[in-house]
Amino acid sequence: MVEGPLFEFEFKQLSEEFSKHLKEKLLEIRQIEWVSYDAANRRLCVKSSIPIHELHTLLIQLSKSQVVIVGMGEKYDAAIVQLFDYQKEYIEPKGVIRIVQLDESNCLVDGVVSGLEKDDHEMVLFENGDLSDKLNNLGNKCSLLPTKNDILKISVDANNRSEFSFAINSLKIENLFGRSIFICKNNEKICGGIVARSSKVFDNFKKICLCSGSNIWSEKQA
Repeated sequence: MVEGPLFEFEFKQLSEEFSKHLKEKLLEIRQIEWVSYDAANRRLCVKSSIPIHELHTLLIQLSKSQVVIVGMGEKYDAAIVQLFDYQKEYIEPKGVIRIVQLDESNCLVDGVVSGLEKDDHEMVLFENGDLSDKLNNLGNKCSLLPTKNDILKISVDANNRSEFSFAINSLKIENLFGRSIFICKNNEKICGGIVARSSKVFDNFKKICLCSGSNIWSEKQA
């Protein structure tokens, strides 16, 4: 049985007393396997099968604090794709896809995308990560992702938002780095970005947020 991935979060505020309380509350949830905290650095590590975007929201609700994702995975690689709409005059951020290697051959894909039309869309991997020339240099669709089932289909809710989480078998993240992933509708590229290496748990001391790629707290202080 594949264990849930390990995620690391940083809080705007996190005391020793509340850290203990938060750990107790989290361990009451069946899908959460393990929790550790470092109150001095306002960081919390959680091993869980809960989709990362749902876990992130849960921590914000429980703590009433600003919370950012700073690390994913421990032993294996992790990746992040910042999704942008490159068709507009001003490049517009649309969301993020996070990918965590669970073991030697299984990956977890978790994504949140906003501003989509209310129709089914598809997550597509392209051979290249060259975003120049109006996205004409991406190459062909890459065969590393499954194509014979609906696992890469994503639905959009009434708020024009899509949240998804699924596992992919027989895939190694190291083969994705430098390629690009796009959310497509009827072969039209709606938004996407380059697959980049992500910080693992305990690796991110540069204060980079995996929610947006910005410096932690900088956008809150602006």
